[in-house]
Amino acid sequence: MSPGVSEDFERILDHLLSHQAVHAAARLHEITQTIDVLHANPVIGCPTGGNDMRNW
Repeated sequence: MSPGVSEDFERILDHLLSHQAVHAAARLHEITQTIDVLHANPVIGCPTGGNDMRNW
């Protein structure tokens, strides 16, 4: 991951804790899992270029 990711995670964790989020560490784990999915499937979320909702 990019060098600034750890700082981003610190900010996210601070935000979650300041709002008394339940299971804040688990939320960070879910974020990293989602990043892994996007890394493995880079076309997820790409524009389709028209009315066709498929991105393949």
